[in-house]
Amino acid sequence: MTHTCIKCGRVLPVGVKCDCAQRKAYGYAKPEGIRKEYHSTRWQKLRAMVMSHYGYRDVVELAQGRMVPAETVHHIVPTSDDKSLFYNFSNLIPVSRATHDAIHTRYRESEQAKRDEQERLRELLHEYDANR
Repeated sequence: MTHTCIKCGRVLPVGVKCDCAQRKAYGYAKPEGIRKEYHSTRWQKLRAMVMSHYGYRDVVELAQGRMVPAETVHHIVPTSDDKSLFYNFSNLIPVSRATHDAIHTRYRESEQAKRDEQERLRELLHEYDANR
């Protein structure tokens, strides 16, 4: 006697579990390490708080007088540099995808460029909060 796996369609003997859940049937690996944090409820709630606090707008573009919707929340100090700041509200800034890419390009230029960009982002957050 056999049965068919409802996930992958393989025919298996009765009583044998399919190993399709262990195979990477969907083309991506299960998040591990710090990447796993991005899937946590705590992160999702904090991300929503940051987006709401800044009106779902890209704070960098807003400083230039442009209203651009934010699509992501950027860690000013990357988690690769300091994991303890992952959930720190003051280390987070909402930005658009284009701004996020530009920030990371600047971070890769040099350590000094990275520090300068981090300082600029902190100043933008401070100015935003001061003008609320």
